[in-house]
Amino acid sequence: MTSYLSKATYAFTKWVNNKLDLKNIPHVVHLNEDLANGVRLIQLLEIISGESLRPYNKSPSMIFQKMENVNKALDFIKQRGVSLTNIGAEDIVNKNLKLVLVRMVRMQRKASCYGVNNDRHGNTAIAFEAAKKLNIPQLLDVEDVCDISKPDEKSVMTYVAEYFHAFSAHDEFETAGRRVAKFADVLASVWEMEHQYEQRVRALMESVTFIQKEWENTELSDSYIDAKQKSTAFDIYKSTQKRSWVAEKRDIDALLGNIQTKAKTYNLKPYYPPAGLTLKDLDNTWNTLLQNEAKYHRRINRTIREIKEGLRKAFAEAANDFQHQLDSISAKLVDLEGSLQSQLDIVQGLTNLFEPMQESLEMIEMLDRECNEAHTEENDYTVYSLEDLTFGLDLVKEAVQKKSAFIQNQIVSRNMTNLTPLQLEEFEQTFRYFDKDYTNTLSASEFKYALSSLGIVYDNEKLESIFYDITNGVEYMMFEQFIRFMVSVTEDKTTPELDLRMSQIPMHMIDYLKTAMPQSATNQPEEVYDYVTFVEEMFN
Repeated sequence: MTSYLSKATYAFTKWVNNKLDLKNIPHVVHLNEDLANGVRLIQLLEIISGESLRPYNKSPSMIFQKMENVNKALDFIKQRGVSLTNIGAEDIVNKNLKLVLVRMVRMQRKASCYGVNNDRHGNTAIAFEAAKKLNIPQLLDVEDVCDISKPDEKSVMTYVAEYFHAFSAHDEFETAGRRVAKFADVLASVWEMEHQYEQRVRALMESVTFIQKEWENTELSDSYIDAKQKSTAFDIYKSTQKRSWVAEKRDIDALLGNIQTKAKTYNLKPYYPPAGLTLKDLDNTWNTLLQNEAKYHRRINRTIREIKEGLRKAFAEAANDFQHQLDSISAKLVDLEGSLQSQLDIVQGLTNLFEPMQESLEMIEMLDRECNEAHTEENDYTVYSLEDLTFGLDLVKEAVQKKSAFIQNQIVSRNMTNLTPLQLEEFEQTFRYFDKDYTNTLSASEFKYALSSLGIVYDNEKLESIFYDITNGVEYMMFEQFIRFMVSVTEDKTTPELDLRMSQIPMHMIDYLKTAMPQSATNQPEEVYDYVTFVEEMFN
């Protein structure tokens, strides 16, 4: 591109200076610098048109003065039918060389053409000699046109423009000008199409190559979410970017066909894309894209399958091991042997396993969540679910607690020699039944209901006093405390008050009966009431 601009700058500078020589105006050295203030541009237009553009700022120092000069020159050009699309005074004042060259060359794009024969060098030399007779300066050499596969467009157009002015001076503008203008338009159109073709092929191939490098450098982790995001991004690529590339490739094929057709229509030299930019090169690049595209897609899918399978196996291994631990604990509870104290030690040791098992269950819960995220609904490696294991752990905890309480109660009961086995069994079953939270303790309300089920009733105030006396002010009663209380109230089953209590008579009625019933005449160490006499007196 730098070489291209240099050639165009050289040719146009030479042309401008040839014009300025007609009025002995100093040459321009740097186009973008010397035309920026608009002075040389106005002087050039005055020479070309033969008209005066005065007044203008001959020594502009302020930017607005330069802008006024350039705008005056551009307005003059536009009034004579020269298109200046996308260029303004600021482009020239800001020394935009590329735009200056493009638009100024268009301003001079009228010339004539001569017949040709099969000798390109000879024809070109004849044309240059004829141009000299028309006082057209030779801005190019024969080699600049004939020995280069793609001559510099701007330089050629600048030279061709000289023919336009020569024919205009000889009153042949109407005919020759149209021919040269048409020829110049055809050349410009073909060159522009060729430039577009090469630019678009290069851009497409670069984009295709870039995304393949991205795929190659993409690391796929063992995270399902990450792999799924890669898969989603690939699907979006296929439905958006890939489709735009398919459309662009077809347009490029059509563009090259149009170039060849246009060249053949105007008997121009056929266009052969440079090496690396041919349709075959593009097809090879495209086929490589398709291969790597399929390879990357398979890699993503394989990674997702491996992640899912790994999650299934990890969950199954953890779940099966957890269930094995539950089964082991249950088996130890069944196979207890030895003294009560040794059995109690074993059972209490089992409770130490629950904390690490709870941590294992949390890890299993995390694996279960990952499996759900990866949609691994089926798992052939285990029959246990998270819900199964949670339920199983709760059951084992309850069984261990019950077993521990049972053994502790048996130890207490064994020392209670003043109770019959039937009494101990009854009291123990009652205690376990009302121990609703399996803590081997009774609250005040649970104690009340336990006594009521045994036929022992106290009013609330009396009951509360008894409860806190037994527990020494603590909010719960141990099994041993309960048994000792029951021993205290059942040591003498023949006492009248106990008989009344066991009959579930309210306490205030018991107090009344104790004062109303006459005492028996028998000599007993405790008070004995004559129930028969009391009843006879009540009904007679």
